[in-house]
Amino acid sequence: MPFKADLNGVPEFAELGEGYHSIYSLNPHDEKGNIDWDPNVFEGLYKRITGKVWENRNVISTTQVFEMEDAEIALIAYGSEVRPCLDAMALARDKGMKVGVMKLEGVWPVPEEAIRDVAKNVRAVISVEMNIGKYAKVIERVCGGLCETARATINRGRIHLPQELLNVTEKVWS
Repeated sequence: MPFKADLNGVPEFAELGEGYHSIYSLNPHDEKGNIDWDPNVFEGLYKRITGKVWENRNVISTTQVFEMEDAEIALIAYGSEVRPCLDAMALARDKGMKVGVMKLEGVWPVPEEAIRDVAKNVRAVISVEMNIGKYAKVIERVCGGLCETARATINRGRIHLPQELLNVTEKVWS
């Protein structure tokens, strides 16, 4: 049974072509690897896979924080937007604003506990995204009224300039 899961919900990964024939696909399958559209099989497979992700969420989606010890405003970003956030943080601190940065090293599963911990200790979170704000909605949901939220989103095929992020930070600060 190549897809019989052990206690942590993860079956051993078989060497391809060794021991048995299995179809690796996105279709729901039973423990033998046979495609099976039975609703109970489908639900069991889905629960095992999502449970495995949930149990390992803190390993999959990690974060780093910068200058958050005394921060009153947090810039939260992922990917290439982190660098201009760090530059904007330095510019803001030069002006006396207590700004920190949270770098999301993975966006799914959402590192909710880490984001919530930041939101509890600042007065505002600014979601920085090179997008129309899809992940900003996620951050706002996770902050859930713990602090003010704002967005610095740009959808022009380029990352933010530090000065653009400083401008948003100054508006939130005042």
